[in-house]
Amino acid sequence: MKLWKGLALAMLLLATACMAPKTVIVTQEVTREVEVTRIVAEQQGGGEQAPAATYTRYPTYTPYPTFTPPPPPTATPTATSTAGPTPTNTVPPTEAPTETPTAAPTRPPATATPVLTPTPAMKQLEDTDPGPPLTILVSGNRAGENSTYVVSGILRNDSTETFDSIGVDATFYDDEDFRHGPLSAKLPFLILRPGEECPFYVELAARRVEAFLLHPNGRSTDRESAPVRLQNLNLIYGTDSVRVTGTAVNINEFKIKNVAIAGVLLDTSGHIVSLGSAYSLEEDILPNGTVPFDLRITRVPFYRYQLYAQAERDWE
Repeated sequence: MKLWKGLALAMLLLATACMAPKTVIVTQEVTREVEVTRIVAEQQGGGEQAPAATYTRYPTYTPYPTFTPPPPPTATPTATSTAGPTPTNTVPPTEAPTETPTAAPTRPPATATPVLTPTPAMKQLEDTDPGPPLTILVSGNRAGENSTYVVSGILRNDSTETFDSIGVDATFYDDEDFRHGPLSAKLPFLILRPGEECPFYVELAARRVEAFLLHPNGRSTDRESAPVRLQNLNLIYGTDSVRVTGTAVNINEFKIKNVAIAGVLLDTSGHIVSLGSAYSLEEDILPNGTVPFDLRITRVPFYRYQLYAQAERDWE
């Protein structure tokens, strides 16, 4: 009986021993499977999940500030003193050259000894074409250097009417009867009332000119010319020009406008050898009012000079 019990106990122990390894293996496998599953879950973000990443927005775009150039450096003043402005007179426009004359003596040229009237260089032809009743008085008729020919003189109104748009046309003929022109002579004034006169000057560059013809132009008008007085005259004898400055005074009892000044140089025989003019387009010049003028005449050998002045009545 004891032997049977002992055998039964041994068999029980043997059975127990046989079953124990199987239980341990299963447990180890299950444990391994759990461990593997947790590792995979951690790589995929499972298991003990880490906190989700917070989305951070891109910073708001801030434009660059507008570029402002720095102020230019201020030049350091030098110790050189600056002279104050020199006062100058405002002068009206003039057809004569406006260059500043070179330094030259301001005294008039030495008085020349009068000479005989030079022989005319060309023959004056008679004008048979009817024109306005204006008289042409020829002063200069001469040949110059480099095949140039000059005719100068005075246009005078001997009629009882006033004329505007006045002029002198000059036509020249050479030794083969070839015609040059007509050319418009330089004439500073636009209006001539009865008894008034205006100088003219025309020059031609050509060869072997033998004759010329002069024809007056003008039309009757209701416009009125007006006299002016010249004062404060100042003469400067330059190398290339004779300059005359001064003021024109309205000596009338009404307003005037369009003051015109003409200046001529005369040789020893009284012939016009050069002509210049100056204009002031100022209007509403009251009685006793003044306007400045600056006149330049191309300088050639001369004996004396003469000025002419005129304005127009301002009805407005």
